[in-house]
Amino acid sequence: MKVYHFLLVFSAFALFSLNFSVGQTNKADGKKLFTEYKCASCHNIESQGIVKKRANGKQPSDLSNFGGNINASQLTNYLKKKENFNGKKHPLLFKGSDEDLNTLTKWLLNLKKQAPAKTGTTK
Repeated sequence: MKVYHFLLVFSAFALFSLNFSVGQTNKADGKKLFTEYKCASCHNIESQGIVKKRANGKQPSDLSNFGGNINASQLTNYLKKKENFNGKKHPLLFKGSDEDLNTLTKWLLNLKKQAPAKTGTTK
């Protein structure tokens, strides 16, 4: 009987561990989603190493310091074309899942340029 209980507990633990690890590996990060949804076609994020020049020679807008310019709800609605930002709607409707949009939004809102290092000089 002890062996049966041990096997039952071990099996449950193994299934839980497998489910947890698969869930973690399938969870995409914002940078990956930014690339997958081709956001880099119109935007650069130089601070993240995402730099692409357009064929027409026009430099895409840099979102390296995007965080703090808008809140999560506004950004979500902007990417769903439900709300304006700077007087304009986003040109393309985000077509991914709500989970992907939430991950992308959180990542974008955390983008901030690093402040330049202060020198050790004093007056």
